[in-house]
Amino acid sequence: MRTLFVLCSAAILLAGGAVPVGGGSHRYSDYLPPSTFPTDPTPVHLVLNGHRLTFSRAHLQFQSQWAGGPVSEIFVNALLPDSEPPTKTNLQEFLRAGHGRKIDVNFTDARRMRDMDAFKAWVFSYIQPRSVTIKRHGLVSFNTGGGVYSGMNIFIPEEPHPDIQFFECGIKIGLIVSPGCQVLFFYNPGIHVDYSYSRDFLPQWKEIHDGVRRFIAQHTEN
Repeated sequence: MRTLFVLCSAAILLAGGAVPVGGGSHRYSDYLPPSTFPTDPTPVHLVLNGHRLTFSRAHLQFQSQWAGGPVSEIFVNALLPDSEPPTKTNLQEFLRAGHGRKIDVNFTDARRMRDMDAFKAWVFSYIQPRSVTIKRHGLVSFNTGGGVYSGMNIFIPEEPHPDIQFFECGIKIGLIVSPGCQVLFFYNPGIHVDYSYSRDFLPQWKEIHDGVRRFIAQHTEN
């Protein structure tokens, strides 16, 4: 729940002024909860800021997008490591509580997003002044406190990364037994992406990111 709240906060803070985009995106009343996930492999052709993307109906989190056409956002369900959609053989994994192997990959028209540097400055304002930094998995982690980032870790790659400046992960405290990690980046000048997955996979953060990029490339026509 905390990851979802921070994700929504991030989207609000990153979102720029409203930009007219042809066609509809989705209706939240059409959100498909896991208990109703389809396993329909029918391809759906979507257009996001001039880029053509094709996903199966099973991949899409909103039934309203099954009609295809222009959209401003796309929300995708998948499983690590190969970003497979819900199928008759793996559906139970999507129904289990917690993240497990589930990964959410969300696409947004990049014209609606603000500068990442400004967002990074806002996030880093929550780092505790005397935060102990820890290096592991090729990352430097910082503790946070206060506001929406209370009880989170901020991670920065030790070596410059072509996409990732930083990302955040929840901590196993209280009722949060399955914290997630959220990564935001610009796939290209037209598409902004954020994805989230279980913190248990943090040691594989590079492989997961590379897999997300391959997944997008496989489903993007231009």
